[in-house]
Amino acid sequence: MLKEKIVIVSLLVFLHWKKEFHVHGNASCIAIGAVFTPLREGDIDHPIEFYSRKLSKAKMNYSTLEHARLAMVYTLKMFQHYLLGAHFKMYIHSSALKYLVNKLVLGWGICMTLN
Repeated sequence: MLKEKIVIVSLLVFLHWKKEFHVHGNASCIAIGAVFTPLREGDIDHPIEFYSRKLSKAKMNYSTLEHARLAMVYTLKMFQHYLLGAHFKMYIHSSALKYLVNKLVLGWGICMTLN
């Protein structure tokens, strides 16, 4: 059943620069990972690029919030060639980081929303 689903799904897609991109990032205590997914027909994510990185021994001692911040920074840096000038949503699985980023940064006068 799973093998049939994997074979049926088309693997190659064209990148539509007018559509919204989704960037997913996540972190654990030993590694971070990210997925870049442009939207296809029917608003379905279609992953086209993956990124993972093992954390150094010093970074493994960071707090959960710092791991999530690392995941966000490395994810944006890794996919910046797709994201510059494009509309995208970033998904990070850290409620503490979502709270910090969704607050209005008064000194800069900007507001960024994470889903």
